[in-house]
Amino acid sequence: DLVKAFSYVGMAMALMPIIAPVFGGYLHHYFNWRAPFVFLLGYGIIIFILFFKWFPETNKSIKQSSIHPLHILKNYISIICHCRYLGFIFCSVFIFSGEISYIITAPFLLQTKLGLSAVQNGWLILITVAGFLGGTFSSKLLCEKFSVVQLSLVGCIVSISGALTMFLLALVVEMSVLTIILPMILYMYGVGLIYTNAGAGGMSCFPEKTGFVASLGGMLSLGIGGLITTFVAGLNITTQLPLASVLLTLALLSLSMLWLVREKQSC
Repeated sequence: DLVKAFSYVGMAMALMPIIAPVFGGYLHHYFNWRAPFVFLLGYGIIIFILFFKWFPETNKSIKQSSIHPLHILKNYISIICHCRYLGFIFCSVFIFSGEISYIITAPFLLQTKLGLSAVQNGWLILITVAGFLGGTFSSKLLCEKFSVVQLSLVGCIVSISGALTMFLLALVVEMSVLTIILPMILYMYGVGLIYTNAGAGGMSCFPEKTGFVASLGGMLSLGIGGLITTFVAGLNITTQLPLASVLLTLALLSLSMLWLVREKQSC
């Protein structure tokens, strides 16, 4: 049940960075480069009001001591010292970093190098959603027959295959839309499997501390993912070969994190 429920959460987390370039492309095309920032400001204000008014606290047994800084720190330390949790969360973090690395690199390759427009770039990035949706749908069908570890492992292998395909194509043929998009669809199929199962696996390690687990997982994903993609943005990628190398490295790192997902519950 957790895998099925988390598939919706994981879907939203993965789809938003992919859908956003479509809207951003149109805003940039019809207005200017400042328009997406104005849109985000208004969007943020609306979301804040909605959450403030219609999303009350759901924990009926909350204690005042639970928000004490020392209590919060102890909970985070206990979670971050849990090898199985770290294995799941970093498996997701590295594969997430690969997805974001593609999103920040694709506009330069597709627009500057291949001459596409911002709108076309947005739609091509959106096409890769087909791979992700395939991964999440497969996870729903297979979660009752296979464990979250097994499905996460399959996801890593599929993503590695996609990155390796892009890498080999970069060596033998000239860069084109197809040599970038088709391997990325395969990579995103693996991302769909990993998001759903690694996310649910991490949450299941601390069923009594889901709030702490979710917040720490989000912080690690955005924090470490941000650092990795900042590094990638500074590489001055001009062809698909460096992009494929980054995707392959991150997919292999994601696979290696599953080594921590073992029977031993703590480090």
